[in-house]
Amino acid sequence: MRVVGREMAQVFADLHKSAGVDLRLGVRIEELLSSGGMATGVRLADGTSIGADAVLAGIGAIPRTELAGDAGLEVRDGIVTSAALRTSEPGIFAAGDVASAFHPLLGDHVRVEHWANALKQPAVAAAGMLGQDASYEELPYFYTDQYDLGMEYVGHTDSIKNLIRCGRPIDAGALAGPGTALDDLVPR
Repeated sequence: MRVVGREMAQVFADLHKSAGVDLRLGVRIEELLSSGGMATGVRLADGTSIGADAVLAGIGAIPRTELAGDAGLEVRDGIVTSAALRTSEPGIFAAGDVASAFHPLLGDHVRVEHWANALKQPAVAAAGMLGQDASYEELPYFYTDQYDLGMEYVGHTDSIKNLIRCGRPIDAGALAGPGTALDDLVPR
C-alpha cells in the first residue's frame, strides 16, 4: 500500500487472484509446518493449515538503525541525513536503504528501498567527505513486472517526474479526471 496506494494494490491483488493465488491478508502465521527438514506449509493463528511445496517469507525492509541511534545520530524511519547525505554528526554520512535523506525537490525526508539508491548515493556522500558540494536529487523510482503486467513510476506518493520538477501547484480537479494525460498538466 505504501508504495503503490490502495487502487494499484487492488489491481495487483486481483491479478494474482485471477492466476489462482490464494491471498490471505492480515493473517498471522502461528507455525511453520515441516517434514524431514523441509517446509510443507503453515498453520495460521486461527488454526487453519495451508499446505505448500515451498514457503517464502516476504516481511519487508526495516532499516537497522540501532548502532546509529546508540551513537547519538538522529534516527526517524532511517538515519536522517541532509541532501548531501550528512547525518546529524557532521563527519558521518549515510547512504542506501538506511538513509532517510532530505530531498530538495520533494521538500521532505525520503527513505527509498531500492538498489538505485545504494548504487548512486555513495558518489554524493564521497563528494561531501571530500569537501565538495553535492546533493542527492534522484527521484525515487519503482518498477515491477508481474505476469504480463508491468508498472513503473518515478516520484514519491502521487507524483510523477515532470510534475515534481515543474515545482508548481497542479489543479486537483484536473488530476482527478481519468482521461487527463498527466504530461498535459505540466506548465510549459
